[in-house]
Amino acid sequence: MLIGKDWKIESDHFNITLYKRHRVAAKDGKLAHDNWVSEGYYSTVANALKDMVNIGIRETDMKDLKTIAKKIDELYALFDTRAPTIGKKDTETEE
Repeated sequence: MLIGKDWKIESDHFNITLYKRHRVAAKDGKLAHDNWVSEGYYSTVANALKDMVNIGIRETDMKDLKTIAKKIDELYALFDTRAPTIGKKDTETEE
């Protein structure tokens, strides 16, 4: 399952795997290809998503609280576009 442009989650019989896209440039500077690198293995999708947020926070270099909050909002927005019922009460999703 693709989450945004740079993350995806896959599963097998044993694990949920979180992958992040790493773009590889050719010698001339143009994009050669993408590599999907595993960031971790989890027992649940919820744990994979939580770690995705934690990884995103660490990538901000903890500059300031505003930067961290913005990154968290960006990542949670990815969840909301893929599964609009995550975190909502049953009464909010019924029509």
